[in-house]
Amino acid sequence: FPQFRALCMAENCSATMHNLYTPRGAEVRDALGWSTYIDEAIERFRASGETRALAQAFRYRGDSFRADGKLDDAAKALREALATATSVEDKNQARIRLAALSMFRGSFKAAATEYMDLVEFAEKSGNKANAQTYRLEAAHALLLAGDRAAAAAELERIANEGPAHSRIAISLETERAALSFDAFRFAESFEKLERLRASGLKKNDELTVTEATAMLCAQMAETGPFDKAESYCRETAKRSQHNKLRMTVNHLSMALIHIAKKRPGLAIEEAKQATALAEENHDLEDVWYSTL
Repeated sequence: FPQFRALCMAENCSATMHNLYTPRGAEVRDALGWSTYIDEAIERFRASGETRALAQAFRYRGDSFRADGKLDDAAKALREALATATSVEDKNQARIRLAALSMFRGSFKAAATEYMDLVEFAEKSGNKANAQTYRLEAAHALLLAGDRAAAAAELERIANEGPAHSRIAISLETERAALSFDAFRFAESFEKLERLRASGLKKNDELTVTEATAMLCAQMAETGPFDKAESYCRETAKRSQHNKLRMTVNHLSMALIHIAKKRPGLAIEEAKQATALAEENHDLEDVWYSTL
């Protein structure tokens, strides 16, 4: 948009890189290929674009690529919008953005408070699904803030109410697993996720649970108990054969377990398989890790 000296970029320029190495288990993209086009865009539009913008991200100005404006100013503007909003929807939108800004800044307690305000509004309007979704966000913020007891209490309330739909049920068990990670109760976490799987899930929800159990196995492979870790990894591998990224993580986990159980030959074989898959995915970090 030359009249505004503004450049709208594709999502491969997102600072979060959420489409490069995705939590949902999609194929890993070619980061080197992306960087070539990003460099080309910088050279072509450096002189003409004072402001850069893209979907799902902050605006950027100047060559420093700093977030547009001061975060304090952004928070102030959102609080003013909250104070002057005349509709519930506008107030909720301001609260959602305030909560996201607090999470971005690492102010997890503040984010939890803002999410609980959203819970209150959702409950008053009788929207159970929204109330539980915001309560999950609050619990996650509390966990990041180190307040495990408060996080557990919010999750328990959702469990007592009964999740409004399957996505909330999965998120509930995943957050419970995160609490167990923190307390090193890995077996409990795995069993919760397996019970959820046994209840019957849609395909996308099944992938989400498989992702969570694979990450759980990776944690157990480093800390034990190793017999259970090996059993869980073998079970998870059966469900991950369609996904090279998950299989790479699984082979790395098995390599660590074999090392812990003094089986170096088997560890080497698992590491070689992890290296081969990581090279196919152009995942240099996992290539380095498996080689190491």
